[in-house]
Amino acid sequence: MLVRNAFFFVFLSFLFIAPKISAHDFSNDELAEAIRLRLETAQAYGQMRLGEEPVFCINTLPEFYVSRDFQPLWITTRDKYQKAKEMLSIIGDAEEEGLAPDDYHYAHILKSLNHSIRHDSVGRFELIKLELLLSDAFFLYASHLYYGKLNPETADPEWKAKRKTNSFDFAGYLTEAVESGKLREYTQVLAPSLPEYTILKSFLDYYREVVSKGGFPNVPAGDKLQKGDSSERVVAIKRRLYMGSNVEIKDGNMSPFFDDDLEAALKIFQRRNGLGADGVAGVKTVELLNVPAVKRTQDIKINMERLRWLPEDLGERYILVNLGSFELEIFDKASRTYDSEVIIGKTYRKTPVFSSKMTYLVLNPTWTVPPTILKSDILPEARKDPSVITRKGLKVLRSDGTEVPLADVDWPNVSSTNFPYMLRQPPGPSNALGDVKFMFPNPYSVYIHDTPSREMFNKSERAFSSGCIRLKNPLNMAAYLLAGTKYTREEIGKIVQTRVETTITLPKPLDVHILYLTAWVSESNSLRFGVDVYERDARIAKGLSGTPEVGSSIGSRL
Repeated sequence: MLVRNAFFFVFLSFLFIAPKISAHDFSNDELAEAIRLRLETAQAYGQMRLGEEPVFCINTLPEFYVSRDFQPLWITTRDKYQKAKEMLSIIGDAEEEGLAPDDYHYAHILKSLNHSIRHDSVGRFELIKLELLLSDAFFLYASHLYYGKLNPETADPEWKAKRKTNSFDFAGYLTEAVESGKLREYTQVLAPSLPEYTILKSFLDYYREVVSKGGFPNVPAGDKLQKGDSSERVVAIKRRLYMGSNVEIKDGNMSPFFDDDLEAALKIFQRRNGLGADGVAGVKTVELLNVPAVKRTQDIKINMERLRWLPEDLGERYILVNLGSFELEIFDKASRTYDSEVIIGKTYRKTPVFSSKMTYLVLNPTWTVPPTILKSDILPEARKDPSVITRKGLKVLRSDGTEVPLADVDWPNVSSTNFPYMLRQPPGPSNALGDVKFMFPNPYSVYIHDTPSREMFNKSERAFSSGCIRLKNPLNMAAYLLAGTKYTREEIGKIVQTRVETTITLPKPLDVHILYLTAWVSESNSLRFGVDVYERDARIAKGLSGTPEVGSSIGSRL
């Protein structure tokens, strides 16, 4: 072991004291031999580092150079560092994608490249280090653009939505990109092509500019302000709205009077920030006006990362439920054709994030109490007062569907482990699922349905359910999904009046994606921020600011 270590340090010393030469006087074959020796030595001693810099793509990097007989890509004798300069510029722009340039060796490459360009002679170690760091930077950056920097299985274990899982040949892609002479274009197309991503990217650029200028002006706290009031705080609100909310506030209208224009602008701001739009500058509105621009840049970065997790194709026609906005949208050929407000799971019974395919709906559904609600809600109540079963309109059923008289159950001693029955609620106006449920198979027993508690839609934050998604005006969506069939809105209403459970297969299945986005783009291409109701943003923010994982990629072995 001592002999091997001695040899290793002799080798490193040789690299450092080797004669300094110009890259342009060094033949490609000589460079290739140096690259081979550097990679083989690093692998042999388990030290995939280049100076102080770790190598992240520990599998792809050696495989790439083996495939090209170790010929250099970035420091060729005829190139004069042109490709290296372009690659440095590309990773320097990583902040535009919500990523950090120094994750991709930016500072080290900049220093090494500047030294190589300014000096006539370059140490052999520095030359090979520059070559390998540039390739490692491309592979890692390309992977982060395509799959995301973080693996959702570890960054957000509850994110089970459909995502990119295909294996991507980054080594072959780099060769193709360089040979085409369009390295930047090839790199840029790896980022999501979703219009929402592109628009978020433009807003990120705007907020970064605001941060560079010192951030948004502060709005002092105080009593609520509304139309007709006059105060210097009104001027502060106007300045803040003019600078950052993309709404109609004329720069010259900075009087202390709370006028119609300010009320209208404030309503727009409130809608875009998940508040009820009353046009009054209350405590919560002022708090949101004072959210720092640097926090909003982080919010955008977090959600750009979430979009990188998604596949390019969400389906020709699909339903998207955003838990962060409490909204459901239907898209047909990338155009939004239907939308509705929804109620989602409580913070302790979160609606999961997943993808599925909707195939049918049920009018006048029965409701079989799911295990979680049975264990946590119904049985504890029934042990104290069995009449709650009758009041809730529930029936006790055996596994074969026959009914059990209420008096035959030993209610004081029931528990989730010794209750061999089902509880089921028949169709009717008080049924927990309302008039319709929309079905898509999933392991969570979650579906979209009506609710008899429609007053909850008056709230701006709507996390009230036990995990399922409650839909406002669900019969309208049923009619939309059944358009072109005999089931018109009128016919659906007639079926509901019968109170007979009726299953209807959709004429064409459609994908369902339940996502969690806390910054997103509206139909009018305006930026909206929601509440991090399930407190998932901090974990992703921490991951994005951390060091990349060596050898890790969602779909490819780096």
